[in-house]
Amino acid sequence: MFQKSRRLRIALLIGAAFAISLPVIAHADELSDLKKEVQALNARLAKLEKEKSQPAAQETLVRQQDAKVIANTSAGDVPAMPKTENSDNVAGVLQQPIMLYHGHDTSLHIYGIIEGTISGWSNQPNANGNGKPSWATGFQTAWFSGNRLGFDVDHALTSAEKFGLHDLKVIAKLEAEFESPSGNMDTPGVLFNRDAWIGFQSPELGKLTFGRQNTVTRDFTQTWGDPYGTPFVSLNEGGYSNVNNFKQIIFYSASSTTTRNDSGIVWKKTFLGDHMILGLDYSFGSQGVGGSGNGGIGNMPLLDGGGGSPGQFKVGSNQAISLAYNNLEVGGGQLSWNVNYNRSSCGNFGDDHCDASDPSAGNYVNQNTNQAFLTGGTYVFDGWRVGAGYIRYIAQQHTNTGNLGDRKDNVWIVDGTIPVRPISKDLDLYWGAWEAFGHNSALYAGNNLVVLPFFISTANSTKTVNGSRINATVSLMYHLDKQTDVYFAYDYQLGRGGWSHTLFDTQGNGGGPSLRAETTGIGTGVRLKF
Repeated sequence: MFQKSRRLRIALLIGAAFAISLPVIAHADELSDLKKEVQALNARLAKLEKEKSQPAAQETLVRQQDAKVIANTSAGDVPAMPKTENSDNVAGVLQQPIMLYHGHDTSLHIYGIIEGTISGWSNQPNANGNGKPSWATGFQTAWFSGNRLGFDVDHALTSAEKFGLHDLKVIAKLEAEFESPSGNMDTPGVLFNRDAWIGFQSPELGKLTFGRQNTVTRDFTQTWGDPYGTPFVSLNEGGYSNVNNFKQIIFYSASSTTTRNDSGIVWKKTFLGDHMILGLDYSFGSQGVGGSGNGGIGNMPLLDGGGGSPGQFKVGSNQAISLAYNNLEVGGGQLSWNVNYNRSSCGNFGDDHCDASDPSAGNYVNQNTNQAFLTGGTYVFDGWRVGAGYIRYIAQQHTNTGNLGDRKDNVWIVDGTIPVRPISKDLDLYWGAWEAFGHNSALYAGNNLVVLPFFISTANSTKTVNGSRINATVSLMYHLDKQTDVYFAYDYQLGRGGWSHTLFDTQGNGGGPSLRAETTGIGTGVRLKF
């Protein structure tokens, strides 16, 4: 009886202990679950905070890059953000560029520049035909920036990851130019005369593009060849100011189709971070019956193609190489420098670059080589900027009747930007001067006064001269905001010797003996970038 009673008490005690422990165990399990939920919630909150901070950090970086670029540049072809050309609007001034479409790894942006200039130029041909030089006043083609409307497209190729190509994009650009005084196309009958190209871009590949685009030399030399260019080279296209006499040395950075290549292939790649950039450029001749087709200036039936000339593949082709080093820290400022070489195989036919006005076999008499060596750089310090450069141009001058010998030009350039801070932090003074010396320069056929420009056919020329030309420019530009500028500009040029007549007439008022050795231009205008 005692044993049974004892066992019963033990059983009751164990049951009571178990009953008491159940809430404790349950409570412990609840605490454990709650602890896990709190940890998971904390991890989720941390992730959300990180995701939230990334756009802000990215926006801050973009603003810093934007401020750096805009602070050092103002006119010319205003650069894009120094990221990828097609990830932001080309004007580089909008934090939220105008997006037409975004989805399925594809984005399409629209951008543009609209500028109006009223100017006056001295020593222009008199409309009465009496040969007396006169002052011309009115609207002109925009002084600083070609009026444009463009489209940037980029498409992320995620499938390229399996080939080890990270962040590879297909990129494309279409850009048209128009004249603000009239609304006309800049090049009649050509819609996308500034850019029409497609290509690829990634950190490993660099940027590889195919189609109508800037010569690579132009993209590099604009840093020092014009006070309105960017202070350093990027993978993006760059340019000089638009229509004024100072910018005419841009044509030393040209090809057989002027400063943009038809049927071109351009590759650019950064090294050493973004400090070093290498650029290579090749374009096919643009007067053959095959290829992409532009027909040439003559637009004859035989010239409906944009490929090489049949039987003379090299004719009209162009090659270039450029190397730049950016933003070397020197004395508290940044020094950027580039060296360039470009050449064109220019056929002896026609009178406008390498495009044929007469495709008959008799006009394919020879093949001239035009080449230029160009080097220069910029130094930027506390908002101040100075640039300097040198150009050596050598051109063969075979003609339909003989050989005029080689033309040899030497050009020196200096320019810069001065922030006018005592008056306003938004006011900048731009200045520049260059002098070109020409030896044995061919004259236009039938015009024994005006020197031929550069990278142009000399097929019909019969005479050469020696001479020089100096040019100086200064402008005040007030930045109303990041997108809007108003300006006053001054341009002066003087020709000497055989170059005593203008090589180009900015106003487009014609040429001939009424052109004078000296001309002055003044202009004022407003520019909006979007």
